Amino acid sequence: MELGLFGLGWFGQVDPPIEYDRLTGATTMKKLLTLTLASMFCGSAALATDLNLVLQAPGGASEVSVAPGETVNYELWGTLSDTANGGLALWGATLSFDGGDLPPANVPAAGDLANSVRPAGITNPDDSCPPACGYAGTVIAGDLVQCGGGQNTIKNVIGNAAFPIGSVIEDIGKTSVLLLSGSLTAPAADGAYLLSVGDGFANVIVEGSLGDPFFPVVAAGVVVGQNFIVNVGGCVPPQVVAWESVGTHGRGVGDVGLEISAAGTFSEPRFAGISKLLVTFDAAIAPPTTANVTVVGCDGAGAVDVTGSTMTVSTAAGATEMIIEFSPKLPDLARYVVELTGLVRQGSTAGVCLVEGDLLMEMSAVLGDATGDRRVTAQDVGGARSFVGVDPIDATNLFHVRSDATMDGRITAQDVGGIRAQVGHDARTFVCP
Repeated sequence: MELGLFGLGWFGQVDPPIEYDRLTGATTMKKLLTLTLASMFCGSAALATDLNLVLQAPGGASEVSVAPGETVNYELWGTLSDTANGGLALWGATLSFDGGDLPPANVPAAGDLANSVRPAGITNPDDSCPPACGYAGTVIAGDLVQCGGGQNTIKNVIGNAAFPIGSVIEDIGKTSVLLLSGSLTAPAADGAYLLSVGDGFANVIVEGSLGDPFFPVVAAGVVVGQNFIVNVGGCVPPQVVAWESVGTHGRGVGDVGLEISAAGTFSEPRFAGISKLLVTFDAAIAPPTTANVTVVGCDGAGAVDVTGSTMTVSTAAGATEMIIEFSPKLPDLARYVVELTGLVRQGSTAGVCLVEGDLLMEMSAVLGDATGDRRVTAQDVGGARSFVGVDPIDATNLFHVRSDATMDGRITAQDVGGIRAQVGHDARTFVCP
């Protein structure tokens, strides 16, 4: 097996040390194609453009936590550092995993990079599998050596050689592009293991090229922006940092969260009610679904039906925040138990590295409870009246926020009247099973 195609063979010498007919099945035009490749793939301009490489889990995580023997999927993404070029013409790199041998990666069957796979493009040969496997890397001592390929920038046709014969796709890599994907098996021993990318090289099409008679290219630098960590066995489970009930106030105040304590004494006094909960973690979590959230409601008469409120969940802040929304809001004058189950650290699979902390929280919806004692009395009315004229409210002032019942960002007679209309409501005795 020879691996000169990307390195010191076609791209680094005028006469490659490998036989041309072994790579293409052609014996004619050897000198012409060799000279063309040497000149077209190895431009002499300065390396003004870099190809930035990032190894990650599907979804973007730079590390995962898994059980021994588990299958771990990975992706290699590339982005050019500037747009002053015609896009990626060729790329290559070697993947290494210090936790064991890597199997060949996946060969792109569709999309822009498919034109860098033989016969449309050019890759290293690999005697152990069909020619297209060259793009997925050649396994040597457990590494995937010289993954990648190049486009037919020389505009070869099948009458000259069997490959490359595809058309050229321009502007590849000006936005982040998936270069390669694959999977590996987590080692049996606990520990942190590294999947790394190295020995990278790349060419880009010269800006403004028309492809007549060919597409000239220049060499690009290669920068590794991120490798990929596989944590096996022991993990640091994410912890719940805080729960908040969030409401949007006017007058430019915006979203304001009221902290929900583990004591179970929190009440949401604003007209928006319990419509948006924000849970913050100290590490990123895997994408949650509504199956991870259970809501039980009750009042003085028994259970409260929550099925009339559609629940949606999402993440924010790099998946360190979980947003639970209800539309319409959960019914007022009721107590709720919200429980999170099955949440795991980002990159983990079900049941591995479960989130810990305050996963169950109790709260009440008591419209007009400005003082926060889970009931509405004359004290709430008087407290709100004392703030009339505040415009806009101070989002850091708890009493301002709780007294702005209408959530218009100020405290007016309308807030006072709205709170007065709720006097007599009391949720202190509600107990959910």
